[in-house]
Amino acid sequence: MPTYDFMMKKVFKISYLYFATGLILCLYSFVSQNKQVLNIEDTYYVISGTDFAIFVSLIYLVLAVFFLVIDKLISLKLKVFQYLMFNIPFVYFMFSDKSDFIDPVYYLMNPIAYKWNTIYIPNGLIFCFLISIICLFLLCGFAFWKWKNTTHQQP
Repeated sequence: MPTYDFMMKKVFKISYLYFATGLILCLYSFVSQNKQVLNIEDTYYVISGTDFAIFVSLIYLVLAVFFLVIDKLISLKLKVFQYLMFNIPFVYFMFSDKSDFIDPVYYLMNPIAYKWNTIYIPNGLIFCFLISIICLFLLCGFAFWKWKNTTHQQP
């Protein structure tokens, strides 16, 4: 009887998670029509829900195809780590409502919570996203190096 770990490696592919997560976030963005508000140095950029859904679906589609291609070359733990680091910021920005934090009354009543909700948490999540992008490039380089060494070896 095969072990549980062997069965999970055979059935579980990280590219399926990217497809599913991209589809769920895209559908949620189309249905909810929440506008995404980005605050960069007191300048607010508003992105419509439809545009954000198209952007998210394209990003997740590209990553799913990428991980489908390099599935055999990289260990599952590295792919899951990159998946979590990439998804946490998207899920936070998708499901949080930033319109409450723009109100000056919220700032006057809760100045510490305002700073955490508008500066520290989003900046930390953007840092997490940048780490995931660096990890993605490292995984791509490692997969290319591993592919090159396995296909061009002399017998």
